[in-house]
Amino acid sequence: EKFRKTHAYVSFRPAAEYCSRYLEKKKSKFPIKGKKWLELGAGCGLCGQVLYHVGAAQVVLTDLEAVVQNLR
Repeated sequence: EKFRKTHAYVSFRPAAEYCSRYLEKKKSKFPIKGKKWLELGAGCGLCGQVLYHVGAAQVVLTDLEAVVQNLR
């Protein structure tokens, strides 16, 4: 608990995993390819990485400053 209060950490969340799997399976239903995407509260960046993998032209990940440093 002390670690959580004093350090920014990143872990996979069930929602990020679900969203990523959904995007991968249903990519033809969304206008992903060649588009620019903004992920708010990216956390581990999994969804943004999947978006890029399935053809997004650019993905910008945002989160708290301490978390964004982990994404670099």
